[in-house]
Amino acid sequence: MGIFSKNAGDYEQANDYYISALKCFEKIKDTALMISAQNNIASLFNHIKFYDRALYYHNQALELCRKTDNVEGLARGCNGLALVQDNLGMDQQSIKNNKEAIKIFKELGLTKELLSTRYNLADFYYSRKKYNEALTIFNSVRPEFDKINAIPEYAITTNAIGLIHFQKENFEKAQLFLEEAYELQKHIENPSMYKSMLLNLSELYESIGEFDKAFETNAKYELVKDSLLVLEKAEKIATKEALFRYEKMTNELQINADKLAEEKKRTSSTSDISNMLVVGLSLLLVLSIISIYFYVRSRKKKNQSKELNESAQADLASLEHVYEEIYQKVNTMRPDQGEASWIHLLSKRELEVLTCLGAGVTDTQIGDKLFVSVATVNSHCSRIYKKLDVKNRMEAASVVRGVNLI
Repeated sequence: MGIFSKNAGDYEQANDYYISALKCFEKIKDTALMISAQNNIASLFNHIKFYDRALYYHNQALELCRKTDNVEGLARGCNGLALVQDNLGMDQQSIKNNKEAIKIFKELGLTKELLSTRYNLADFYYSRKKYNEALTIFNSVRPEFDKINAIPEYAITTNAIGLIHFQKENFEKAQLFLEEAYELQKHIENPSMYKSMLLNLSELYESIGEFDKAFETNAKYELVKDSLLVLEKAEKIATKEALFRYEKMTNELQINADKLAEEKKRTSSTSDISNMLVVGLSLLLVLSIISIYFYVRSRKKKNQSKELNESAQADLASLEHVYEEIYQKVNTMRPDQGEASWIHLLSKRELEVLTCLGAGVTDTQIGDKLFVSVATVNSHCSRIYKKLDVKNRMEAASVVRGVNLI
């Protein structure tokens, strides 16, 4: 149920199921299932960008695997840990764990797990702009996914190949693969995949000048994209996981207190009463400190989420105001108006990116404001430089300031 809820995009429900399962497995002392639940929780935290908690649960799973000689669990843990390290920029550790997982899955003959891990390695290379290495692996695993009828994996691999062609400006091939991936995802209940593919297609159509299709797909994306309320859901998930750890710590303290009380009971009843009072007071003190810590942490995160929401809304409103002024200026310019004639060569999105360059905004900030990836921002910048006949962002910024658009 946890995996089903995660695939359906209900991460809070998925977390509830995972935590409940882990509690049950700990009670019956089933280490194999404990390892599986810990890896699932780590995967969820990685997905919602709580990387410190993801590392914690993957390392817990790996430690248990080594104690119990669970080779398959070790491979799954290495695979999951590599994904987290990829997000944290720990490149060498990520590659090492990926290759370790590939080796074990190959030895165990677990075909689907092997292909998925190879896909993860290719995705790592793609995120580092090593497109040739990534494309080689993607092209090798795609037909293998088709052979075992792994439709979601086949679809997402097809999508990844399309994105590489898009980055290399092979737009005809990019359209072929991205449209095939979009058609495939219609048969898969995965909201996250659906949103990603809509955004990819929208950017492709805009780049090749099919503005009607771009507008249609972008409108669909706007209807389903994650809002800032996702921050609140992530906070709820973290709070529930913290409560789970709090209960676990409380139980351990109680067990230790019971053991100590039983041991003292065999010596002296008077001493026993005194020690129990000390243990009880210590337990209350520890629980009080833990409660205060989580309360303060919860309030702090809520305040941070509120400030982030307000800041994001203000930035978006400010950016929209700037764009409106720019387009009013652009509409008053003629295509042959001296140095400003280049304006009419740019698409709406490219003009938005160029405006941000002129204002000194970083690639990451541009991506956040326009809801696109840094790789997409870089792709837009490359096309802008070509159209303006400039070498870098500084020259592009100088051009846009020269016509007094900002």
